[in-house]
Amino acid sequence: MKVTLTGTGSLYSKYNSASTLINDNLMIDMPNGIMKELLKRDFDLTKIKTILITHFHGDHMADIPFFLEYIYFLRKEKYKLNIIGPVGIKNKIIELFRAYNFATVEEFNKDFNLNIVEFIDNTIEINSYKFESYNVLHGKQTNALGYVINDKLGITGDTSLCESVEKIFERSSLVISDTSLIKGNNSHLGIDNIEYLISKYNTNVIATHLNEETRKTIVENKFTRIKVVEDFFQINL
Repeated sequence: MKVTLTGTGSLYSKYNSASTLINDNLMIDMPNGIMKELLKRDFDLTKIKTILITHFHGDHMADIPFFLEYIYFLRKEKYKLNIIGPVGIKNKIIELFRAYNFATVEEFNKDFNLNIVEFIDNTIEINSYKFESYNVLHGKQTNALGYVINDKLGITGDTSLCESVEKIFERSSLVISDTSLIKGNNSHLGIDNIEYLISKYNTNVIATHLNEETRKTIVENKFTRIKVVEDFFQINL
C-alpha cells in the first residue's frame, strides 16, 4: 500500500489541508486547494476512483465539486466514482454545488456517474479496499468518522480522545492521526493524547492536521515517536 500524505496542515497553516492519497486511486478527504496542488505536480486526477470523507468541514471536502467538474466535464470521463462518507454526505455535496453555482440537484443526479455510500460504525468493501468506520468525537460534529483501511492503516480524521480513537490505534500498524494541538481538547487531539496512545498501543504515528505551533513543538522537543513529515511524503505499508 503506497501512502502519500498530500496535506499535513490545519486550515490556517502554510501546509496543505490534511489529506492522504492511497495507491494513487483512493483519496482520503478532498480539502480546499488540493486539486490544484495535485495538478501542479502533474498528477493524473483520473487515477482517483474512490474518495473517502471523514466529516463535513470545508478543509476536508471543499474541492469535491471542482474535482467532479474536472473529471466529468473537462476530461469527459465516464467511469463510476465512489464517494464514501458519513450519513448526509450526498446532501452536503449538493449544498456545495449550489453554493458554487455549479449545478442543480437534477443536473447533479444526471451528469455525474457516482456511487455514494453513507455509513457510520460499520464495514464495507469496495474494489480492493476494506473500510471499517468509527464514529469519533469532533466538537459539535455528530457524524465525524475515523477509519481503519485493510486492517492496517488507521485514519483518525479530526477528533478528540475517545473510545473510537483507541479502537483505531489498537487495530492499526500505522495511524495517520490528527495532532492539531499541544494539549488536546474536545475537538482535536494533542501531543499529550498521542503520547498516551502510542504508549498504550505501541502504534506508529504520522501526525497530520498540524497547527504551526504544534509542528514546531514536536520537532524542537524531539517527540521521536510522533513522526512529522512534509506534504507529499510517501511511505509503503
